[in-house]
Amino acid sequence: MLLLQRMTSHIIKSLLFGLFVTLISFNNTNAQVVVSPANGGSNLCVGGGYTTLGDITITEGISTDFANGTNQTYVISAPANFRFNVGATVTLSQSSGGGTVTNIQPAVITTTSITFEYDMASTAVVPVDVFTISGIEIRAISPASTGNILRTGGTATQTGNAPAESQNHGSLVSGDAPSITGDPSSSTICENPGNASFTVTATGTNLSYQWQESSDGISYANLADGGIYSGSSTSNLMLTAATTLVDGNYYRAVVSGTCAPSATSSPAQLTVEEETTITANPTDNTACEDDNATFSVTATGTGLTYQWEE
Repeated sequence: MLLLQRMTSHIIKSLLFGLFVTLISFNNTNAQVVVSPANGGSNLCVGGGYTTLGDITITEGISTDFANGTNQTYVISAPANFRFNVGATVTLSQSSGGGTVTNIQPAVITTTSITFEYDMASTAVVPVDVFTISGIEIRAISPASTGNILRTGGTATQTGNAPAESQNHGSLVSGDAPSITGDPSSSTICENPGNASFTVTATGTNLSYQWQESSDGISYANLADGGIYSGSSTSNLMLTAATTLVDGNYYRAVVSGTCAPSATSSPAQLTVEEETTITANPTDNTACEDDNATFSVTATGTGLTYQWEE
């Protein structure tokens, strides 16, 4: 019985020791630097000004993920069609940690890259070290694009955050302001059935449409669906059963998007021709054999012509 208890105790100790070694090995294998990317870069407009991004934080997984060394460099780069502001005040700082960071040099900024330089010692001292990059300003150039700010170089050794690791330092998305590529065309219709449509085409990001109407081509008011109008907030405005009440009116589209300014189309004019209506029919006439006879008709409508039949 005593022998069995000793054997059981030995087995339990061996299992616990194995588990302890496994956990240490697992932590050492999977611990690595974590980059929390900057926010604020999701709605950049091509041709717009600079936008200040949120902070980037670079955090050790364990206290040895940042290597010691002097004159360490850390380089981040902008994706294609995005440009850093070389006049911005961009800083790298140690926001917390047990390591000793000294000799932090002013950031060297070009339109496409930012380089940081610093010395680091005693990195193995807990707690883990956290670097913060602040003050990045960026703008978008043509064409509209998406991409990530990435670490692309430098001598600083950081576990899991080498340039080849491609950890995202900030997602960027740019868009274009609206631009009219096709104006609506003027239209001439008959009062019955009185159907007309106007179409605008445009380019840009996340476009929305608002059709407007004017009786004089100067003062415009927004349209809403209802009555004879439909599609007032789409690229295609429809008029159904229009009458001469809207004859001569002008229609244009205001196109808006993620990026300002909005774009306004050239106006198109609607001509509604009045339906031909007989208002007085000819009357019977009695005449002698060699006398003249006259028949008359009156009518309303647009562009009337007459053809008598016998």
